[in-house]
Amino acid sequence: MLETTINNILLKKDALLGNSFQRALHNNAIRNVVLSGLGVDLGAKNEDSPYYDYMSINGEVHFTDYNACSENIMQIDFEQSFDIDSEKYDYAIAFNVLEHVFNYNNFLTETFRILKNDGLLILQVPFIKEYHPDHQDYFRYTHTCLEKILNNNGFDVIENVNYGVGAISNAINIGRGPKPRWLRYYYWRACVWIDKKLSKYYKVNPNFYMGSVIVAKK
Repeated sequence: MLETTINNILLKKDALLGNSFQRALHNNAIRNVVLSGLGVDLGAKNEDSPYYDYMSINGEVHFTDYNACSENIMQIDFEQSFDIDSEKYDYAIAFNVLEHVFNYNNFLTETFRILKNDGLLILQVPFIKEYHPDHQDYFRYTHTCLEKILNNNGFDVIENVNYGVGAISNAINIGRGPKPRWLRYYYWRACVWIDKKLSKYYKVNPNFYMGSVIVAKK
């Protein structure tokens, strides 16, 4: 379901749209995700989040966030019990959310509760990223930590993928890279190529990564 290779057409599209390097590689990682049934997006800014352009969604999605900015978004405090029926959803999406939740065990326990049996959680978090308070900003999770806390909350981890791998790519992402959008694509491709070569000789290079995406099952 998750991809570790780079689709250069999508990479160029994200560059021209003005997305960050990290967002572009996250979009690449989820490009083959297919979800069906009734879903819930935990932490949606709005009902038109751009990552829906990269996944295939078959069915209805309910949207939730700390702050409901429209009538189509359900307001939920992720630090507390969710006002949602148990075993309601076939899948849950949580992108760029968990690092903003201090009581992460509550978030995962409640997500587990509202999923049907065999329901899926598609979870993404940044790892190497600047402090970015959106409500708050508390944590940076390694991929191994994510797997551990998911298991502790009843989930079985099916896939666990790091994206934006390599010291060069991460240094460029932090520095934002060139401002001309048409130039970003070639800059990004060069970084990915250099990191791929560098990883053959610099064994810890894969330990630098922008974030992780996980597919877990209830």
